[in-house]
Amino acid sequence: MVIPKVKFIVCPLDESIDVINTFLNFENTTKWSKTIFTVYPQLKNELKDCRTKKERKKVVSSFFTNEFHKNSSLLNKKIMIFQKEWDKINDEIMIAFSEIIETNWLREDKIIQARISLNPICQDI
Repeated sequence: MVIPKVKFIVCPLDESIDVINTFLNFENTTKWSKTIFTVYPQLKNELKDCRTKKERKKVVSSFFTNEFHKNSSLLNKKIMIFQKEWDKINDEIMIAFSEIIETNWLREDKIIQARISLNPICQDI
């Protein structure tokens, strides 16, 4: 049986921003928006004067571009930590997952990417 390896990478900035924009709901404050604003309170402040969706997207893009560059070494450090710990359990987890979904991994499924980003939605805060 093929057992894929999970490889941690930094999520490309443009994809991170797109996902964050998806979670930000400017029409009403959702749980997702609240989470983002809890982790990044300064973003909420920067968005307060924006009147259009286009303005908000521009502010979000600029904000997270700056955050990405300020935190790039931290993201890479986290990747090294996560990869080291994951490698210890990769085969066990991937075999269990295959059993749970009752299917074998395909030969093409050699590498599965796990993306690390500034998006706080999928992490503990």
